[in-house]
Amino acid sequence: MVENNPTNYLNIRKRRIYQGDKGGYFVRRSSDSKKLYSPKASYRKVGGNGDETKLKPKNRNSVPVKLRRAVRKNAGVAKGKGKGKAKKINRVPLLPSRAVVVRHPANRPVAPKKSNKGKFNVSYRFVFKNSRSEFNNGNPYNYSANNLKLIKKAKPPTQKQLSAYMKKDRRYSNFVDNVYSYGNYGKPSVKSYKNGRVSYVIDPTKQNSRGKIIFPTAQSIKNNLNNGGRMGISDCIFNKGPGGPCVYPVKISEGQGPLGRIIFNNVKVSKIK
Repeated sequence: MVENNPTNYLNIRKRRIYQGDKGGYFVRRSSDSKKLYSPKASYRKVGGNGDETKLKPKNRNSVPVKLRRAVRKNAGVAKGKGKGKAKKINRVPLLPSRAVVVRHPANRPVAPKKSNKGKFNVSYRFVFKNSRSEFNNGNPYNYSANNLKLIKKAKPPTQKQLSAYMKKDRRYSNFVDNVYSYGNYGKPSVKSYKNGRVSYVIDPTKQNSRGKIIFPTAQSIKNNLNNGGRMGISDCIFNKGPGGPCVYPVKISEGQGPLGRIIFNNVKVSKIK
């Protein structure tokens, strides 16, 4: 289960840094969600849009002591350059030993298409969850009173508007990647997206680091969507924020505010014959 104590800091790989109940800091490894302690902050999220700012030595004092990166002893001194440039060598192009025969396009060999036979086709439909009250509880983004009213009065998107939103910048593909961010499978191959429904392929022969098949059955895929997939979406909500693939935004004076979460339903899994 994902901890509910995320900080505004990210490590060098832009992974969210969490604080445990005992005050320690850690990040989660994307391969197996294992906790990695004593991370160092390299970036900080600012504003309601989740913009990332790189931390510099001059503002390191604002970072908690346990998250501060070490400063170079000769900080501010330019690093040394090479003693000299490598000499440019003028190479004479090699001439062909015989005449080059150009094949007719019709006679050129074509790589065989990869078959998805025996793999699983997975699809689900994106839906909007009106959860603005969850985001605004305690005002975590420090919105002004006027902006909180704008978020509260905004109308939820229609299914057509939600479908267009997920299509722009291939947010549907980014959403799928976040669903599988936990575990050893990696990024699935997205086949299509139409009318708010995304379809992708899962390989049932793919194994984890221990040599065990990750998704041997259709039921194992559904179980992952209900467990590890929900964890990946939770991280997506905190890391991407409003305007990302998991949070539908509403325009406010400070940029974008969270109108509600984007979830999925109507999951279908079938074997490709």
